[in-house]
Amino acid sequence: TTLTWELIRIVNLTKYWFYRVLYKSHVEEAKRQCEPEDEASFGLGSRMGIASLMSAMTLVCCTVSPLILVFAIVYFAIGRVTYGYLLVHVETKKPDLGGLFWMEAVQQVFFILALFVLLMTGVLAGQGKTYMSGPAAVAFSASLALYAMWYRINSFEWETLPLEQMA
Repeated sequence: TTLTWELIRIVNLTKYWFYRVLYKSHVEEAKRQCEPEDEASFGLGSRMGIASLMSAMTLVCCTVSPLILVFAIVYFAIGRVTYGYLLVHVETKKPDLGGLFWMEAVQQVFFILALFVLLMTGVLAGQGKTYMSGPAAVAFSASLALYAMWYRINSFEWETLPLEQMA
């Protein structure tokens, strides 16, 4: 329901009708007055944050209940259609900060994966007879691979690229 609520864009719709009915503005003037939407609630950064949160909840909860994967696939499929339509056909063009938002989302997913590795290590360690049983040690070793990927991702020069690499 939250994705369909974003399709309605209720704040923009209310402002549009406010200018159309109360001020008797023309269609183009009312449209100009109701744009842009509130960046704190409906902007690209908040959308990326919500997508990161939903993917984090999916990653953590899928081990407890694999059925959540079905709901996550449906959510992200509807989100793809919704945001694709809004960005291309409805909203005004904005400066592109996709790289910054993308890197922040990647950092958040790495943090969630680190918490997930620690959680699974604790759960598996609680099941064993000794403090660090075999499955818990294997689960904790995943943190080494996670750190290696985090280091690799953070070593990219994504903010500025040399001209030689661009060509």
